Amino acid sequence: WADLHAAAASVPENLAGITGALLDPLGINIGDSTEVLESEQLHEGIFGAMVTRFDGKIGAFAYLLFVLLYFPCIATIAAIKRESGKVWAMFVALYSTVFAYVAASVFYQVATFARHPAESGILLVAFLLGFTLFILALRQRDVQNRLVSR
Repeated sequence: WADLHAAAASVPENLAGITGALLDPLGINIGDSTEVLESEQLHEGIFGAMVTRFDGKIGAFAYLLFVLLYFPCIATIAAIKRESGKVWAMFVALYSTVFAYVAASVFYQVATFARHPAESGILLVAFLLGFTLFILALRQRDVQNRLVSR
């Protein structure tokens, strides 16, 4: 009972620190980038290059989204090839990479829509049209496979 009471007593203290844990889950607490540059003697070019290449947090998140979803590891592709064949493995590799690109691009275009609404609108419509055509092509292939198998 004493251990249970001690565990229950620690809940408010742990809940009080949850905000800091959510905002800085690794406990690094780097603060402002200028402080990091001074304390760690990092070159400003690193952060400048990151901002230039990623267009801020939105671009960096879009990149991370792409990396999360793109081409699976080679062991996965090898297992798919062994179980389903070379064509299916190539399809999975291509599909996952294209899906990752489209997902990251759609996120970026939606997040930056206010900056360039015309270009974003055109790209979003193009992605939607491409996705619709892809689904229709898959359905057509499914119908053809059903007819052949009869």
